[in-house]
Amino acid sequence: AKYGDTILEMENIGNPGSRLKHPDIAVNDTHVHMIWMRKMSSYVLMHQKRENRVGGTKGPIRQITFPKSGSGSQKSRIDLDSDGLLHLAEFNKTGIIKKLKYYQELPSGQFTSYVNLSSPDRLMLYHWAGLEVRDNSKIASMQLGSSSGGDGIYYNWFQNGQWGGYS
Repeated sequence: AKYGDTILEMENIGNPGSRLKHPDIAVNDTHVHMIWMRKMSSYVLMHQKRENRVGGTKGPIRQITFPKSGSGSQKSRIDLDSDGLLHLAEFNKTGIIKKLKYYQELPSGQFTSYVNLSSPDRLMLYHWAGLEVRDNSKIASMQLGSSSGGDGIYYNWFQNGQWGGYS
């Protein structure tokens, strides 16, 4: 939409040598951020940033590794705050249980420790997630159940400096 009728050709990141899935994208006036899952020994999160202009310069592809994440990442979601820093939510699977973990990028490029956005009382199979960041408010949503249907949609939100609700 930023470029009107200009339609850019699809861009291939190259032959990754392994399976890719679950892309997401976040954009502001200066940059486009892309994330996707890459199959290595387990799934890992990959990230690339590019200038938000036709022919913009691409940054390097980087692997984002979270400390003590257990099993691989799944179905990650991304958004940006007004400073252009990343906010990430990713499912981390152990057996059939998936926790939705939230991380915030620091100005140093490192990430905070995770916040578990899943209900501590309802740790079961979550499927699909959403993440929105606006003016210091954040909300994450998740579907409880399988890919073919769920048992409910749940939300957890951050406002006034703390994660404040799960419903």
